[in-house]
Amino acid sequence: MAARELEPLELAAELEEYLAPMLSWLGTATPSTMGQAFKVPFGSGGPPEYYFRLCRLVREAFADFNPEGFADWLESQSEERVAEADRRIKELNVLVQKHIFDTFKREYGLEKDAYWNKGVLDKSIKSKAYTTSLDDEDDVRLPLENYLDFIEYKKIVENKAHWPLFKSVFDIPEPGDKGRAKNLIWMEKVNELRRIPAHPTESRSYRVEDFDYLDYIYSELTRRLNAHSELPTEAVAVPT
Repeated sequence: MAARELEPLELAAELEEYLAPMLSWLGTATPSTMGQAFKVPFGSGGPPEYYFRLCRLVREAFADFNPEGFADWLESQSEERVAEADRRIKELNVLVQKHIFDTFKREYGLEKDAYWNKGVLDKSIKSKAYTTSLDDEDDVRLPLENYLDFIEYKKIVENKAHWPLFKSVFDIPEPGDKGRAKNLIWMEKVNELRRIPAHPTESRSYRVEDFDYLDYIYSELTRRLNAHSELPTEAVAVPT
């Protein structure tokens, strides 16, 4: 029988055992622990977050308690999945940067920083990287490519002068998408997801679909990088 069909007293009787874990927790909670456990974001995301945190208390007493959406919410809170997503994002940043600048070094060489000067054509990107590098002392300052933001890699890759160099590796369609002229939306999405580990707050966290998306992009990018590394040098040179 659906809950809406029960009389108020009947409904209360059905809910009583599920309320017990919450009442027990409240009986020992302090204002501080309550604030930590149930401080939720404002807006439309607040009520469902509060609801699922209450569900978690019930689940500790009833292992088969599994309301709709709860399993997905639990997975999004998994420390292992969060840690893996954080690692994926860091690795993607390293892989993308390395491939871009290894490619430029192969094409233009290291002399007089030609790989940087001829590879990065956007003057605003160059200027920003140089300005950021000045925050480091001379003895620890890194090559300028280490001062770029992830979204700037996209601007470098999609430049028409260099797109032929990078298309085979970075042209990754969205899952289920037939594809576009330049499939680089994934770089924008990864850039957004980087904010989660970089600026963690109670209101900013991964969703279950974020885990799946990062797995897809990481798998596809590493597959393409491996295939690219097996090509002869002349097969990956920029057209002349």
